[in-house]
Amino acid sequence: MQRVFCAIVLGVICLPASVVLAQAAPGPVTPTTSPSGTTGAPTTSSGIARVVAELMKEAQELDNYDKPDSPAHFTRPHPAVSTLGGEASLDVLDRMLQPFLGNEYRDTYIRWHLMNVVSRTRQQDRKATGPRLIQLLNNMPGPIGGKERPTHRYEPPDIASHYFSLANSANVVVGYPPFQRVVGAPESYKYMDPDRIAKVKANLAEAAGLRDKFKTIVDQNAVKWNERIRQVNYIIRQYRGELTYALIQTGDPEILRKVFYEVDKQAKLKNGIAFDLLAYIYLAAFDGVLENYPGPSLLQASRSLETTARQVEGYVNYGGMTRNFADYAFHLIAMLRELSDNSSTPLNGTVPLDEPPSPGRDEAAKRP
Repeated sequence: MQRVFCAIVLGVICLPASVVLAQAAPGPVTPTTSPSGTTGAPTTSSGIARVVAELMKEAQELDNYDKPDSPAHFTRPHPAVSTLGGEASLDVLDRMLQPFLGNEYRDTYIRWHLMNVVSRTRQQDRKATGPRLIQLLNNMPGPIGGKERPTHRYEPPDIASHYFSLANSANVVVGYPPFQRVVGAPESYKYMDPDRIAKVKANLAEAAGLRDKFKTIVDQNAVKWNERIRQVNYIIRQYRGELTYALIQTGDPEILRKVFYEVDKQAKLKNGIAFDLLAYIYLAAFDGVLENYPGPSLLQASRSLETTARQVEGYVNYGGMTRNFADYAFHLIAMLRELSDNSSTPLNGTVPLDEPPSPGRDEAAKRP
């Protein structure tokens, strides 16, 4: 994980160390064969070059959250990207495989925007996107390693600390993990005995007298820092999910196996990425994309996911949240079984697994 410089100078947020190093020159845009079979037409190659140039200007200033000359766009479609049609998707993917600025976070910002074109790939071009998408997925960066900064402080801190201690004495945790919740007064009184209720009411009366005796000071630089860290990490997660969704759209059984192998790997690493991947597989199922696969492939995917779920069942900490992968996977396992029964797509030959199988995968495949 990248090391983060923690200094802020003149309102500039410092991203990972590689951001502040000399940037590599962007790779050249080489004409490629377009989906129509002709060499990159001016409307494709030059159009992509113009779009990329604009995105690169914005990516260069991702770490400037004050008054950048080219403000970043964190909504899509980007005005420049919307000028490209779905027929340019293979050319766009070829450009995405090349470096842009030489920094994985800045480059991911550019690729995240360009994925809008890939999402509009024509059906006849879907299968050709597979190898390109796999390369992009294999080069995904992890989240930015920067910690969020405190956005508030209180003056004087001792009075504020005493105030919050008194106010929080009214809170009660009810329920059991992972469905616990915190309730405050007056609802919390029904979980207390009379002596505690009297004590809490006295505490709240004292706290009311302290509320105007300290100030809350907001650090706007920290607010902007945290927002930018969250924005960049969010697009990393969304970009990974969209690559996964686009891979499933290829209709290639071998690629589907790779997707579920990656889910298995991330779940066993106790990485929250496993939940992100499942979310996009669910989306593909709801959108009817999985109906393009032959029944045996869907059945194998269901059994593979069931094996993973059984092996990691239980509440564990995934990326700072207590979650149960098996619970999240349950409905998808059933949906894949149901789709496999109803699938009319024939299986053309066998597809070898080029990754090592997970322990227990063979046993799961023998179950009816």
